[in-house]
Amino acid sequence: MEDYASAAARHWDNMTYLTQDNRWQEAAYLAGYVAECIFKALLEHTAPAILLRPLGHNLTALGGEALEMALVLNPAHERHHASLTPGIGGWDPQHRYERTGFMPEAEFRRIVREAETIGAAVLAGLVLDGILQEVPL
Repeated sequence: MEDYASAAARHWDNMTYLTQDNRWQEAAYLAGYVAECIFKALLEHTAPAILLRPLGHNLTALGGEALEMALVLNPAHERHHASLTPGIGGWDPQHRYERTGFMPEAEFRRIVREAETIGAAVLAGLVLDGILQEVPL
């Protein structure tokens, strides 16, 4: 069974280590998975699991329509809404095949910052909501 919160925390941890070593391209790649798993961790406690399957790695769908539906189903999650963006602009799982330095470092850094914002708000919120016992780091 998937454990999206744990996976998000693991990816976040590895993303952080990579940023400390100035490996921004790889950190940005993991940042997309941080956001994906964060959205799914929030959604799995709100919406039927069947709704998550077709969304895959689509951060726009996960952070957009799926999140809106989750908020309708569980208004208590509304407080997370201000921290979430409809995906992370410019991120794509296909980036793993791109040449090194295909985007400027500033773009990689922006992607990491957006994932950190989403992660900090939602993981902490899930603990405060009693959905998670602790942030799984």
